[in-house]
Amino acid sequence: DRVLAAPAGDPRQQVLRAETAQSAETAVPGPRRRLVRSFRLRLSHYQTPVRGANSAYPHEIPEARRHGRPGSRPGKTVTGGLGGGQDPAGGRRARSPGYSGVLPGLRCTCIAMPSSTPVLDDPESRWISRAAGFRRLAETFAPQIGLTMRPYPPARLGTDADDYHGELVSDPYRWLEVTEDPEVAGWIKAQNEVNEAFLAAVPAREAIGARLTELWNYPKYGVPFERGGRWFQTRNPGLAAQPALYVMDAPDSGGRLLLDPNALSEDGTVAVGEINVSGDGTLLAYATSAMGSDWQTWRVRDVTTGADLDDVIEWSKFCEAVWRKDDSGFYYGAIEPATPGAEYLEANQPLKIFFHRIGTQQRDDELVFAAAEPDWMPWVQVSDDGRYLIISIERGSSENQVHVLDLSDPGAAPRPLVPDFASKAIVVASAGTIFYLRTDHEAERQRLVAADLDRPGRPDWREIIPEAEETIAEAHFFGGSFVCHYLRDAHSVLRVHALDGASVRDIPIPGIASLGGSSISRYGIEGRPESDLVHFQVVSFTESGQLWSHDLSTGQTKLIRPSRARIDPAAFITEQ
Repeated sequence: DRVLAAPAGDPRQQVLRAETAQSAETAVPGPRRRLVRSFRLRLSHYQTPVRGANSAYPHEIPEARRHGRPGSRPGKTVTGGLGGGQDPAGGRRARSPGYSGVLPGLRCTCIAMPSSTPVLDDPESRWISRAAGFRRLAETFAPQIGLTMRPYPPARLGTDADDYHGELVSDPYRWLEVTEDPEVAGWIKAQNEVNEAFLAAVPAREAIGARLTELWNYPKYGVPFERGGRWFQTRNPGLAAQPALYVMDAPDSGGRLLLDPNALSEDGTVAVGEINVSGDGTLLAYATSAMGSDWQTWRVRDVTTGADLDDVIEWSKFCEAVWRKDDSGFYYGAIEPATPGAEYLEANQPLKIFFHRIGTQQRDDELVFAAAEPDWMPWVQVSDDGRYLIISIERGSSENQVHVLDLSDPGAAPRPLVPDFASKAIVVASAGTIFYLRTDHEAERQRLVAADLDRPGRPDWREIIPEAEETIAEAHFFGGSFVCHYLRDAHSVLRVHALDGASVRDIPIPGIASLGGSSISRYGIEGRPESDLVHFQVVSFTESGQLWSHDLSTGQTKLIRPSRARIDPAAFITEQ
């Protein structure tokens, strides 16, 4: 690195840079003079603080740099500022990847492509040719203008290509997708070494890491939820990689550890992505994934003893464990087992819905629903009365179909409630054959409607909660009421509605805040259809996660657990 020692804002900074670059330019004869001038101008553009025309010290800069083009005529100048980051002195400094500027003075670093990268004439790979040309230019003149070269490991260009309707589209780096290949592993290792060497040289890295660790090291609590008289909650003591699940006698009690994902592997590569407790609170179904994969393996744990049962479900993806009302088993999504060695490379479609009965083998699981198209993604829920299995189907967007299977009839087939992908329709609750849907049909900000399974057409839908000025983000059926989570000006509003849609009250939320949640307890609000007690978590710019409860029968809201972050929210003001 070369430092041009001139104070920030000193006009001599530009003079020093111009003199250094000019010396490199005059050293090259013939056609290359313009290339070197281009390189010089780019350095001036990316690294020079430039004050605006109305400032006290306007600088003269090459006209072409105002528009980002090299090769302006010598001697022609304009006065003005450049796009980019604002410098402390009031001027503007443009930035580009591959360079770094430090004031006072200038420290330049150039990160170049490896010399083994070929120059391609293929128009589709023209960007590679340009990068390679810049690399050769940088290698030639970097020592003369004070740049330090930092070469990246070479990435060879493969010959893979796809034929799209007679048009060949090259994919030269497809070989990097085979992560088990020793060549790929070596390339990743070499890339990481370059990255770590660069970061290790940052003087403030250790101090920044220590400060962030100090600020992040505080207890974190998820929203408590109840099943069968037992309460469950995710907790993190401070710096654990994953939150653990606790079982408690009350929503604010200490409880005992039920599942610690951090103890499932020595190297921390096994994560718990889903937890679903049976309705009677006796069994926990939890899904693990290894090394960041989407593949899920389900296991079942006895809540009383803390021991896992023999049940194991493999090759599952993108689903929860949805318990039957009688807690005899759960529904889940699974895909045909992948080819050995291609578990992370093959397309995994379509997703099928199975029912697993506790105490049986996966091979005996009942196939409940198979998608008609490979891009359909089904997910299920069981109605509150346990009679219906609700099958929602998405295909890459928020619009979805809804089909309903009567579980009381062994010979029944799914019946369409929403037969097409014309709108979003999320089942919130049901009463007999009436299903309450949160939908964006004729309501951009969404509304709540009632649809009859016997007359499911949209013209027969009955509006319950009309579209409001706020957008409905969630709707739940708790304690005989609809509790809706709205978004107003990018913050949360909680509102209680009666069964006929009438507004009962807004649940107070402190300040300008949003509802929180955790990675394995995703909802920021929890409750039960048969209970008046609702719990929710509040987060904001200054609040790391308070837990509140609201009693739907009395309208009382109270704080049950304050946050424990190492800042005082009262010392800050949030305005909108």
